[in-house]
Amino acid sequence: MESRIRKYWRNRSASRAYRSAVSLHGHTLYSREILVMVPRIVCRLTLRNWYRGTAHGGSTGLDVSRLWWTPPLSPRQAWLIEQRQIVDRLDCRPMISLTDHDSIDAPLMLRALSKSRDVPVSAEWTVPFHNTFFHVGVHNLPPNKARTLFHEMNGYASDPKPERLTELLAGLNEDPGVLCVLNHPLWDERGIGQSAHRTVVEDLLHRNGRFLHAFELNGFRPAAENDRVAELAVAFHRPVISGGDRHGREPNANLNLTNAATFPEFVSEVREDRRSVVLWMPQSRERRSVRYLRVLGDIVRDDPHHGLGWTRWNERFFYRCDDGVVRSLSAIWGDGSAPLVMNRIVTAVQLLDRARLKWVQTLPDVSPEAEPHIRPRAYRLEQLFPKELVMRKARNSRSRSMRLNPIPGSARPKRRLWRPSAAPGKPENPRLQNVPEEAEKVAEVATEALESSPDS
Repeated sequence: MESRIRKYWRNRSASRAYRSAVSLHGHTLYSREILVMVPRIVCRLTLRNWYRGTAHGGSTGLDVSRLWWTPPLSPRQAWLIEQRQIVDRLDCRPMISLTDHDSIDAPLMLRALSKSRDVPVSAEWTVPFHNTFFHVGVHNLPPNKARTLFHEMNGYASDPKPERLTELLAGLNEDPGVLCVLNHPLWDERGIGQSAHRTVVEDLLHRNGRFLHAFELNGFRPAAENDRVAELAVAFHRPVISGGDRHGREPNANLNLTNAATFPEFVSEVREDRRSVVLWMPQSRERRSVRYLRVLGDIVRDDPHHGLGWTRWNERFFYRCDDGVVRSLSAIWGDGSAPLVMNRIVTAVQLLDRARLKWVQTLPDVSPEAEPHIRPRAYRLEQLFPKELVMRKARNSRSRSMRLNPIPGSARPKRRLWRPSAAPGKPENPRLQNVPEEAEKVAEVATEALESSPDS
């Protein structure tokens, strides 16, 4: 067994020794994304009373547990984004496996196109187990049996017995071309507690570990959690594998490098040889709060080129009504009749997103490759927010490795800006702009609410 970790910013020629690069675990508009993070968001903002009413169909008449949204990209758009990253940046042959939640529609549609005819039929399978659930990335289902197999897999949720799960995983394992990956295994999505979740994970692996071929290093989970996943993989003699978990327009933050010429050959490399080379891309160095806010912007941004014509954000959010019919929020609320608090939240995110897009167009190149001595955590927020937003107070400069300096010529000395500390012997970069305190506050809320969980 051999699992290697490579980082693009340390060696940009790391991919030259490999023929292909594999992008795993990306979502399209056919994926249903539940709002499990809503309670965490509102508990850290001043929306507790609104949520209490909303969660039980109060002031807004909606039960949040019956609400979901869909990612912005069509299968073709998602495939192109991943292909361009692999071809343009790594100069490798792309192999892309899209995995929507409990749906194989995206890969089946892509296989109808000549340029993407070899796309594997894959999905992210939601697996209820005891008092929680897991996500299993099932890659490269046989196309002629995919519909039948996936119908059986989705039927497990209605009667989730451990014996039935073992039977289904064993059936998938019989096909040597199928790859089953345990996605973000240590993420306690249900919120049962890290200790209890770890116990359930180990029970799952003792029962079915022989049918799970690799554990995922997730591109959107904390580094400490991924480290624990790597330790778990060693304990159960499994390789670790990449999984970008892309939901927005940013390409996956990690990839697999391989000399395989086809996806089945890559599957054999992982299953039989237990060999995996994971490459972390530069976007993985960014603060996760910034990346999550970018995804939020992608979700609520108007999209006149949407693959299904859902231009507005409320056309991409759906709700299962009391009569059992699924309707979009646009159909339920109509134009301009959304709750005031919801309109304010969406408007704020849209304003921040527009400001970021406008500001990035005029921002000089301050990428890690251009300025390797500047810490990414020190300047990434400036690509998201404009300098017109002024901070009200400065945070602990020692913990952020930053210095506080009054604005030159300012008549108000209390107005300050952050400047990242340069490396020893290096001058400070004058191109970096102000980082507002409001941006930091929004970033912290996004980090804690959108990605936090009991184990992170």
